[in-house]
Amino acid sequence: MNHFNTGALDALEAKIKRIREGDPTPLLERWEMVIAADNRRGVLAGLDRHDLPMVPCMYRDSGGGAFGPGSKGPARDGAFHPGHHAWGPYAAGFDVNLSRSQYMRLTGPPLAPRYDQSRVIKSLETGHGHDPSTGQWFAVGAWADVVSREGVKFLPYHFEGAGHLPKRDLRGVRAEGRRDARDLMLRWIKSLLKG
Repeated sequence: MNHFNTGALDALEAKIKRIREGDPTPLLERWEMVIAADNRRGVLAGLDRHDLPMVPCMYRDSGGGAFGPGSKGPARDGAFHPGHHAWGPYAAGFDVNLSRSQYMRLTGPPLAPRYDQSRVIKSLETGHGHDPSTGQWFAVGAWADVVSREGVKFLPYHFEGAGHLPKRDLRGVRAEGRRDARDLMLRWIKSLLKG
């Protein structure tokens, strides 16, 4: 007569149940932070969603110049640079939309003339949720309230490369961000398996 011990299978089933029924909220909140950090890191490095360099701006210096990120030097003509923490006539908040002449004085990377204070970084909003039809949990990021003086949401035109604009697509998470998200997920699963 053969005997079969189901103890190991029962333990495995209990672990699977813990993963299935575990609350993913802490993981999803961390994924939101990954999305924001990845967006900031990529934009400031001048990289698109595929980690490729974005086309430089043709009518202003978008290479960082003498007053790039981390600079402590004085602002020139009142223009924003990171050393002055966005206090100046061209800082976001005084008048979010710049005139062409104001825009040309700034040296941030493409789509981020004010570096960290640019709307493509500051206006990224993140969230998370659950799709009951698929059972999938997710974290997302999207840009809110990035509009021209006329109220036009202009970032999609840059993302698609519409009209005369070069394509500078920031939608998505870059390779480093995906690795960070995967590592967080594996740590979360391990913590659930340990009980």
